[in-house]
Amino acid sequence: MIVAKLVEHNASASQYLAALCKGTADVTAPQPDILKTLDQLKHDLRAALKPVLEELLRLDAPLETEVLELLPTQSDCSSLRGWCERTGAS
Repeated sequence: MIVAKLVEHNASASQYLAALCKGTADVTAPQPDILKTLDQLKHDLRAALKPVLEELLRLDAPLETEVLELLPTQSDCSSLRGWCERTGAS
């Protein structure tokens, strides 16, 4: 099993490197499985978070509305960090 995976990886790496040497522009590096899994997890968490945030906004929870609205749209926390800096929150 391990040898088969190594042979498969070697063949894939060889094809990729050969394409790079030839200057083929449409070749993209294969995405590792862990990155695919993490992207899917991020998508699933956003989908699960959206109804919870909508419910909190509907209930007028004692939370910052701006932060709740930013959460499902951000791929990272840069906007939230900016909000914290603007408001003095930590």
